[in-house]
Amino acid sequence: MSKKESFFGSIFKNKRNDEANEVDILNSIIEERNQIINQMKEELIEEKKKVGIDLKQLEIYEKNLKNKDKKNLELSNHILDLKNSKVELEKNLENLKNNHEKSSLELKYLREENHEIKTKYLQLSETYRLIEGENQNLKLSKEEVKNQLEEKINRLNELKDEGNQMQILGDSFISKDELEEMRLKIDSLNKLCGEQRDKINALDSELLNKESMVEDFRERLAKALSPKSDKIRYKLPIEELFSASKFSEIKTALAEMNFSLVRELKEKSLVEILGEGIKNIETASKVLEDYFSGKTSWEIKTYLYKGDKLSKIFSRQRKLLNYFSDNYMEFASDLDNFEFDILLQEGFSANHVEKFRDILDEYNKQRRI
Repeated sequence: MSKKESFFGSIFKNKRNDEANEVDILNSIIEERNQIINQMKEELIEEKKKVGIDLKQLEIYEKNLKNKDKKNLELSNHILDLKNSKVELEKNLENLKNNHEKSSLELKYLREENHEIKTKYLQLSETYRLIEGENQNLKLSKEEVKNQLEEKINRLNELKDEGNQMQILGDSFISKDELEEMRLKIDSLNKLCGEQRDKINALDSELLNKESMVEDFRERLAKALSPKSDKIRYKLPIEELFSASKFSEIKTALAEMNFSLVRELKEKSLVEILGEGIKNIETASKVLEDYFSGKTSWEIKTYLYKGDKLSKIFSRQRKLLNYFSDNYMEFASDLDNFEFDILLQEGFSANHVEKFRDILDEYNKQRRI
């Protein structure tokens, strides 16, 4: 082989080697790029997955947002309703304040009216007492006048008899002047008797008027406080009806048999309940019979209508009783519709006020009809 061929052969060989190296480099670059592309594909797939997750999350967010918007709207409506309710409550509160002021004023008027009624009742009672006394005095005056008139009539008859006898006997016993004087006395007595008769007639007429007034007054009081009246509001305890000491044995026996109210004795007589061996049972039976027929004392009738005195119900509450007295409240019925919270303004604590209310509630539970 010549040198020239050897030279060109060497060149071609080197060139092929260079081309082979370039191919290797290109293959290496292509492989590297393919790896990058594959990696990018994987990353793209991951990103797509993430985007899918984000889209779902976004849908959830949008859904939640819509729910929140709905809830916000509901909340806004609720807030608006609350505002309207607040306005209405404020109006109701204002009405309650006005009603409270009105009720307080009405309570004041009722107390004043109650005081007037009590005053009128006392006046009527005093009038009744005066009428009874005057009636008794009229009866006494009538009897006295009758007795005096009878005495004078008897004396007049005696004088007439004496005058007739003296006139028969003549001047030997009495002079004409003395006889005339006696006749004048007789005429004077006749005139006086006539005047006394007129007084008796006037007294009879006045007595009839007074008796009519007394009867009318009795009827009005009986109608107002009769046990048969629909105004009966309290159950009468046995101890109130049989308050006299002579009935102590009967009260004890009834208490041992768990009788406490008079109404519990209506079905049977006392003799049927207790037997005949107890002291004063006949008298007690008569009292009980009279009560159920409407005949009883004014004290019992007052109890049936007005209940116990507040001094008995709240016996240990001196300050409270002073307040009741200052406001003309005496009986349990005077506390009808009474606002105990008013006592808070009088220096009583909330606990005391609640205690007073409980005491009255318990009393009404036991005694009120």
